[in-house]
Amino acid sequence: MNNKNFHFLATWVSRIFSPLIIIPGYLLYEIKRLIIGFPQQLLVFLVIFGFGVVPICIALIVLKKTHHITDWNMTERKERHLFNGITLFFGFICLILLSLFFRRIFTIEIFIILIWMTLFTGTTFFWKISAHTIVITYLAKIVVDSNAGNFGWIYGLIPLVAWSRVYNKKHTWEQVIGGVIFAFITLHVTYLIFHFSIIDI
Repeated sequence: MNNKNFHFLATWVSRIFSPLIIIPGYLLYEIKRLIIGFPQQLLVFLVIFGFGVVPICIALIVLKKTHHITDWNMTERKERHLFNGITLFFGFICLILLSLFFRRIFTIEIFIILIWMTLFTGTTFFWKISAHTIVITYLAKIVVDSNAGNFGWIYGLIPLVAWSRVYNKKHTWEQVIGGVIFAFITLHVTYLIFHFSIIDI
């Protein structure tokens, strides 16, 4: 495989496993798993995507067009602060709306995700770590644990995503490994604080 093919592979791995794709996909799965009845599922979907995912994506486009960020990956660490703040703002709006109308346990899950996002945002003020490797590590851990240890092969996606970020010069190896460590630590700290894992919800 020549350099052109490596670049193509790394680019598409980064795009497919982007947090902007993985997180909404995961939320869709959880809506199906935790909410009973299509009308309620649809309502939760409209809340999360109408007040969360869509405004966040629009904000990203606006930030790019107004030159608050230089590229979609927000390669410069300081460019991430505003976008992370916007993400947290809309995330908490979703949390408030969900807590008023829907199943408490689903609200707790959204709250945990926002805790992770807050910790990530705080970390970016001091050190740039990879959101891609954080999210794929969360996903792999949750999928494997929720399926009684099956699908262990999904852990293989973690080094693949890490390699893609380093190959395209979006992160260093220290930053992608830092993302993996961050994910495992926050997962276990969450378990200690709330006495359950997201997979137990």
